Amino acid sequence: PNPQEGVVAAAACPALGVTGLHTAFRLRADASGGVSTVAADNINEGRELFVERRWDHEYLAAPASAADNIDNEAHLTHFSKQLIALLAASKDAGASDSNSVQAWADVNRALAGSWPRRLEDVPAQQQTAAISVVEKVLSTRTQSNHKNSRIQPDTFSSSERRSIAHLALICRYNCFHSGFFRACALLNHSCLPNAAMKFVQRDQSVHMLVVSPIKTGDDITVKYLTDADYLEGVGRRRELLWNSWLFWCTCKRCTLDDQSTSTSEFRKCSSSACTEYVHCPTPGAESSSSVDPNTTSERLCSACGTVTRWTVEERDRIYTARTAAAQMEGDIASISSQFVRLREDVAPLVHPDHWIHRVLLYYFGVKATQAVGHWFQGLLSEQLLLSAVAPLALRSLSDEPPAERKNHCGGGLLVALVDLWDRIVPFYPWNEGWALHCAIVRLLVINLCCPNHANALPEDAALERLCIHAPFIGKQEQSSCLKLIQSFRGGDKSNTVMKLMKALKKIFS
Repeated sequence: PNPQEGVVAAAACPALGVTGLHTAFRLRADASGGVSTVAADNINEGRELFVERRWDHEYLAAPASAADNIDNEAHLTHFSKQLIALLAASKDAGASDSNSVQAWADVNRALAGSWPRRLEDVPAQQQTAAISVVEKVLSTRTQSNHKNSRIQPDTFSSSERRSIAHLALICRYNCFHSGFFRACALLNHSCLPNAAMKFVQRDQSVHMLVVSPIKTGDDITVKYLTDADYLEGVGRRRELLWNSWLFWCTCKRCTLDDQSTSTSEFRKCSSSACTEYVHCPTPGAESSSSVDPNTTSERLCSACGTVTRWTVEERDRIYTARTAAAQMEGDIASISSQFVRLREDVAPLVHPDHWIHRVLLYYFGVKATQAVGHWFQGLLSEQLLLSAVAPLALRSLSDEPPAERKNHCGGGLLVALVDLWDRIVPFYPWNEGWALHCAIVRLLVINLCCPNHANALPEDAALERLCIHAPFIGKQEQSSCLKLIQSFRGGDKSNTVMKLMKALKKIFS
């Protein structure tokens, strides 16, 4: 890497509201005219690359809802409306209202230098999409309450329309977490990122953290997807990225998912007479005119030779289950029943390793984590009795006879959360997912507090699993876990319990 690139990166910090820039962080112009971020030296996981305060502007507002969940057209529409109103006010006011004229000039000055620096810096398809949105907003303006304004759509020149489209694209590509973060926007996306954005609500800042080792010359990347979308299959991830950012992802993880050995994209052969699975990535959830150029829609079964493809009904069955999981409501017993039914509904279609199972586990895990947190805090504060919590925390998720619950040792909630972690650990950042680590540890602690429960996990197995998750929950949480176990088992001075407590103190130290 060129040392001058580091000078450029450091010089940009004051204007971007960035502090604590890592000395190995570099900006580099790429062949397409954009900017990428690379490492000038090895960077260890856990290091902080920089901290960026949210950038606010008097005349521009980010979408009120979570920016990461809004598609490209909605983003561009949101910003185009504001920019058109600013330019219209400037043109309408003329010399009589210097504030309106100044507002438009101020926005242009504030966004100058942000990527894309020119409309031509983005692919032609993105340019067309942005200009099309501007035309649509102008058309809507004609039909609304702006009829009395002297500034009608035909008074906006072609260059002004292109300027609005350009500025709308700048706003769109620099918007994360319902705000503008122009330094964060410099990092490219990967579904297997080596950095992560940690948003701190208190001071409206993003801490950019390294989540896997970065070697000299490596691109520094983040994920543009929400946690739930990040767990989707390659077809849906690519669809979401196309809809929101207008590119088809070809990162390492997407490439691996496209390989014939990736069981997360295995489905049953289309022949009812065949029992084999076929690698056939699930298409996106939407019937779109934009077809993923990287994924083949049909595959041959290696066992029987049948051409296997997803029907619309089969695709909808997968995504209907996903949507239903996101909308699950009720107490933990009700949610558990809903979750089991959804998994049973998709099981005849897909391989046990298929990505839909991890997505269903994720949505179930969100509800389970909330319940476990309530129980754990109730036990710590002595507002809940262990005799009341144990049947809920250690219950099985199905109505199978105990003899058939071979995989329910430790309780169905623990089994489900561990299953989720084991499915995502190949690609999920190691120090992310604090809530999941915490819920697993808390359930293990409840198990250790109830050694005689029918579903309790053996102590050696619980300790082995604690060693995996306890390091990620923080000292305060570790202390609470140890305190709870001591309150229920500390009075037993037998050699077995004394040995257990010694092992726990070592794990939580």
